[in-house]
Amino acid sequence: MPNAEQRLYAYIGGANEEEVKIPMTSPVRVEVEAAAGPFCKNNFTVSFFVPFSYEVPAFTAYVSQFGGYYMDDWSISKKAIALLEAIQRDHGAVEGDGYTFAGYDPPFRQIVLGPMKASIPEDRLRILSYNILAESLAHEFGAHLYRGTSAHELAWDRRCAAFLKEIEAHSPDVLCLQEVDHFTQLKRELAARGYQGRYLKRTGARVDGLAIFWRTARLRQVFMDNIRFAESGLRDNVAQVATFELLPAEEQGREREGSPVPSSPPPSPGRPASSLREEVLQQQRSWAQWQRRRRQAAGEGSGQASPRQPGSDPTGSRGEATSAAAAAAILPFTFIVSNVHVLFNPKRGDVKLAQTRNLLHAVHGASRRAGGAPAVVCGDFNSAAYSDVHCFITSGELGLQAVDRRWASGQVEGIGRGWYRMRRRLLDELASGVIRGYAPKVPVPWTEEELAVAFARLRSRPGVEEEGGEEFDGAGAGGLNGAGAGVGSSAGGPRSGDWIPDGLPDTDPRRKMLLTHPLTLRSAYQAVTGEEPVWTTCHDGYMGTVDYIFYSLEPNGAPSLEPRGVLLPPVAQSLRSGLPNAHWPSDHVCLVADFDARRA
Repeated sequence: MPNAEQRLYAYIGGANEEEVKIPMTSPVRVEVEAAAGPFCKNNFTVSFFVPFSYEVPAFTAYVSQFGGYYMDDWSISKKAIALLEAIQRDHGAVEGDGYTFAGYDPPFRQIVLGPMKASIPEDRLRILSYNILAESLAHEFGAHLYRGTSAHELAWDRRCAAFLKEIEAHSPDVLCLQEVDHFTQLKRELAARGYQGRYLKRTGARVDGLAIFWRTARLRQVFMDNIRFAESGLRDNVAQVATFELLPAEEQGREREGSPVPSSPPPSPGRPASSLREEVLQQQRSWAQWQRRRRQAAGEGSGQASPRQPGSDPTGSRGEATSAAAAAAILPFTFIVSNVHVLFNPKRGDVKLAQTRNLLHAVHGASRRAGGAPAVVCGDFNSAAYSDVHCFITSGELGLQAVDRRWASGQVEGIGRGWYRMRRRLLDELASGVIRGYAPKVPVPWTEEELAVAFARLRSRPGVEEEGGEEFDGAGAGGLNGAGAGVGSSAGGPRSGDWIPDGLPDTDPRRKMLLTHPLTLRSAYQAVTGEEPVWTTCHDGYMGTVDYIFYSLEPNGAPSLEPRGVLLPPVAQSLRSGLPNAHWPSDHVCLVADFDARRA
């Protein structure tokens, strides 16, 4: 369908025999020819409506109108089946086995579905990630980035109402929001829609932060890690790492309040070490209680003894393996969702890499604590698709010798100043199939200070030792806020003396300037469509992709999340101004991904 839309846009833009530009009206029509079997792809014919002054063939159709957003084929197919049954009931048999869908959502956004696999609705999860543009930042940068946006379109009340409309239409199970500075209002509005949320403000002078909301009728929050990068001198950005349980099918639909395990208390500047230690110990006790309940549930449900405790015979037996598999089928499905807004500064690739690396280690630690739970990592990474930062996330490693920190994010501010010129450049690149590369041919060597930043690690909480003494695994108490005391332990953050490769073993990745993380991640959009979205943000300073939804690839037989479908941004040609505008309330569009929860 994306290729069909691009061809039609080119046709009405003048690429026709008469070389005439044809105005486009709404709706966008999609004709669906049913496939031969349940696992075969449908055939789609996409049509644009044009003014009546142009000659178009007439046709007769039975019509059924309904509201909402086009989010999956099945919801549309149900409407088509209901219409067909009504026609057969009132008019008898009809010819043809297909149907036509006309969408009026301006501009049109399309859902792309992955390979269809057998699943049940109770095991499906929808995750939404959205940078909603903080009101404080909209006013601060309005004259620079939003020159084409009116004061009415920037007004928070109007934009908030639009956000709520989008959320209601998409109906996600988990919302990861960035640039939130009206959390109390959003919490109240979303509570009325069945959501509960947690907020984490940035640690500096900015008033915005992050928020994670979840649908209480389907999910139970188990734990929430708050990551403050400023604790290691990595700027004032923050991240959230949440652990959820998917409620059993018989419990879904019931409204629930509260969480069985308390989350981290809100931060207070200058807390003494004893307060931090008590917070960590309380979280450890909470985790121990949750794990004890899971062991008891597994033992009762399978009729077997509780799973083997650490320190017992590691070899096990066939009977124990069978018991573990049965317990996994009984226990609630557990998964991790992280939310982050990485540093914006395009030339500080060292900080972006360090923040990303520390986040992924913290996610790995949360996954280990939850017994190897699958993870979703989403947010605004302020890094272009296929840049060094993006490749580090998806490949698990990055050699810094060939990387220039000033270009590591691939996010060049001010290329083609003004949204129209940047859109033209983006369309030209798409037409040619060649995306412009920004990295210089000869990278500038890294200084010791820059290397210290890139390899910096979040500090362990005071007075708490890491579990097993493992370096940077995030699984022990240090994992509650990253893990590891880092190279150097000064409270002021990374220093040039922190980077000391001399004396390190040959196998140490720092000797090879190799940055690594322990997760195996893939983009949900790449998994479904084969590539990242063309763009996710558009304003007078930049147009491109900086928002992502990644998911962890798990071993065969382990619980996993498999992407089922994604929501594409509107086609770039449909934009008539930069964002925000009358149709889109933020300078970003939301990303939405559907997952199937696969149990062991």
